[in-house]
Amino acid sequence: MFYPTVLTCNQFCIGVLWCILLLLPNATLWAQKGKAPNPCEPIYDLFENADSPDSPFSADPINQTELVIAFYAKRNCTPAWYSPADSFALYSRLRALLPQQTYLPVSLHTERIDLLFTEAETIYMPVGLFDFAEAGPLDIYLTDAALSYAVELCQNIAGADLIQLPFMLNSALVKKQPDVFFNNLKNGLWKPETAKTAFVNEPALPDIKPIVQTVNDSALFKLVSSLTSSTNKTKTLLGETVYMPDLITDFYRRNGFTMIWLTKGSPNLTNINWLVNSINAANAEGLAPQNYHASSLNALKNTLGGSPLSDVYRWELLLTDATLRYAHHLNAGQLNPATVGFKWDVSRDNFSLPALLHDAIQKNTLSTFFDRLKPQHPQYNLLKYALADYRQKQQQGWQWEPIPDGTGSLKPGMKDDRVPLMRARLAEEYFMPPPQNNDLRPLPDSLKAKNPTAPPDSFYNEKVYDAQLAQVVKLFQKHHGLEPDGVAGRQTIAIMNETITDRINQILINLEQWRWLPNYLGDQYLLVNVPAYLLRVYENGYAKLTKRVCTGAPSTPTPIFSEQMQYLDFNPTWGVPYSIATKEILPKLKRNPGYLDSHNMELYAGDKKVSPYKVNWGSVSARNFYYTIRQKPGSNNALGLVKFLFPNQYDVYLHDTPSKSLFANAQRAYSHGCVRLENPVELAEYLLKPEYSPARIADIINKGKNRRVFLPLPLPIYILYFTVWVDDNGNEIYFYPDVYGRDKTLLKVY
Repeated sequence: MFYPTVLTCNQFCIGVLWCILLLLPNATLWAQKGKAPNPCEPIYDLFENADSPDSPFSADPINQTELVIAFYAKRNCTPAWYSPADSFALYSRLRALLPQQTYLPVSLHTERIDLLFTEAETIYMPVGLFDFAEAGPLDIYLTDAALSYAVELCQNIAGADLIQLPFMLNSALVKKQPDVFFNNLKNGLWKPETAKTAFVNEPALPDIKPIVQTVNDSALFKLVSSLTSSTNKTKTLLGETVYMPDLITDFYRRNGFTMIWLTKGSPNLTNINWLVNSINAANAEGLAPQNYHASSLNALKNTLGGSPLSDVYRWELLLTDATLRYAHHLNAGQLNPATVGFKWDVSRDNFSLPALLHDAIQKNTLSTFFDRLKPQHPQYNLLKYALADYRQKQQQGWQWEPIPDGTGSLKPGMKDDRVPLMRARLAEEYFMPPPQNNDLRPLPDSLKAKNPTAPPDSFYNEKVYDAQLAQVVKLFQKHHGLEPDGVAGRQTIAIMNETITDRINQILINLEQWRWLPNYLGDQYLLVNVPAYLLRVYENGYAKLTKRVCTGAPSTPTPIFSEQMQYLDFNPTWGVPYSIATKEILPKLKRNPGYLDSHNMELYAGDKKVSPYKVNWGSVSARNFYYTIRQKPGSNNALGLVKFLFPNQYDVYLHDTPSKSLFANAQRAYSHGCVRLENPVELAEYLLKPEYSPARIADIINKGKNRRVFLPLPLPIYILYFTVWVDDNGNEIYFYPDVYGRDKTLLKVY
């Protein structure tokens, strides 16, 4: 039960002193860094020092640390149980929902919560203070109580993935429906949150001032209003479809329904020429000018300055529609990633295009309007240059005769009719030396007599797969994500047979996916490119560190999403996912309960450790597998020495692996969805410097105990899917295999 308590004078003074002491080091730390404070730093400090006798959690430890951290990371470390609007209304509802019995194997922190709640009411709330620097322990205890109870309710829900609980609880609190969350679990209903794409057709700036509608031109107002009228089904102007009627209306409301292109029938030639020239150049962005009324606008441009223009209002709105649609496609892509056939879970910029256009016109910065909306990552521009290069090759007539599959792979030293075709194909992209001295000289007289009808081979025979050709094939394989072994097998030949048009289309859909990302990814961030099997760490637009990775197999693909990397676990434990536990480990346990011991694993029912020898495995199936399996730290731990966590609903993270040999392979889609990292300690040293030296990190690892270290500042991490990549110098282009078939899916709708 929750019982209110009354603070003594000593308790009050201690609380105030604790508040002051807690604030001082944080302020000093922020001042030393010279950066904006990390909103998660106070809460992470509490967790990092949880073992200290001075920790607010020392007497009553947190039960579900992993889940609690994931919960606050999702909320950007804002308090969950208090809001200025309704105070602690959510806390009151939680108190009514939590069980009043004491049968739970873990504490719900009842007495501690009562004390801290009284402190908050007495000390902090009267002076308007409630955040993690002051009353964080109360919020954390409430969250831990809620998640602990949720974990208990999940024990009889086979397949419940506990990492989903923080996201489900947060969603319930946002909707103010914690009762629905707990009732679903009580009734055995597992309803995890589904990822929602952040693609927004009509985004709005959060700081836009309310629009005071004035009408300076009633005729313009009437025509604009007709575009959004429910009775107007066609929405056309001058025979052309109007694509952005809502954004047009928003824009003209902002400028008081005043014409900007054809003011009082007099054309603004500077702005119109800028717009038409920009749209004519849309091909360079991988977009089609005809999607932005190019033909009509070019005709308009050519007639300006002559006889007076009729239908000025319709031309005015057609110009604005072209501007807003082109801006929208540059900024967010011409396709909605939510409708392309695969999940894309990456946050977008929250721009209001009408507001930005209005601002550009007022500040006379229209000439840079489109440039500001394009992706700012250097890779976007490099892909544009590659697109121009391949289009030029197409105009120059690049083509090649298909290479037949033949009877098998082509290997160095073989003679085959396909070799000349391969030479001709590779010569289009690479320097191809002539056939080398391949040692097929005329046979000696002593051997000729044995086969007098066989004509002698030429000294140079271009049908021979010689060493020089093998080197060019290796280069081709390297640039197409294949094993560079110089053997032209079925996959290598199939890629050689792809046309220039195939390559152009591949570049186009990669440009489109860049437009689905935020325009600016950050000063420092991590980017995993799944088809390339590479992780890059960027600082100020340059890759400072590149690491090989293994990603999810096609049957268990790595999801495409972005999050904030929050902390590292050295010598981690591994909570075996339910799917692996039931599909891979359970059959082995049925044959040999000692499998867990031999693999340094433990079996749990809830929070209670269970002996695998006392379980009747013959009666256990995936439907009634109510256990969890954990692998202890060690040399054979599936996560290796370190894992990098960015709490997410997919339970995906970067981690080390004992299977080091897999990184030598060109194609590395092996995992169950997480990202295995080559030489992860180097990345840990990079991310934690200068606070943690390599020697300090080595000491932590050598102790063999699980140790969590929070990053000084959370870093964005993007797990993306690009099958075309240009090196930073713009000299080499790589086309990677479409390992998950995403390109194939996207091309159907592009």
